[in-house]
Amino acid sequence: MKDPALPYGWRLHPLVRSVALVVQEAMVTPLVALFYRVRVSGQDKLHRVEGPVLFAPNHCLHWDNGIILTALPLSWRWRLAIAAGRETIFANRWRGLLAAS
Repeated sequence: MKDPALPYGWRLHPLVRSVALVVQEAMVTPLVALFYRVRVSGQDKLHRVEGPVLFAPNHCLHWDNGIILTALPLSWRWRLAIAAGRETIFANRWRGLLAAS
């Protein structure tokens, strides 16, 4: 029986994570690079951080998730679950799919 407290547990399945990483590398990262110049500082300090962790942008753009994905190392992206506003991001099926990648 599924745990009702975790209705989005499918997002953490290794197969789904693998597909999400492929989408990130093939679509999200190139699109972010096309429109933004992402500069990362302090990434070397992430190895000392133990989870759980909440990365919370100030939400200036719909692309905040993509920018964070581009900035994070692969080991962090593998464990990442994205949360976003249902009425804005997930109201459009395609935008929601891209945001959840």
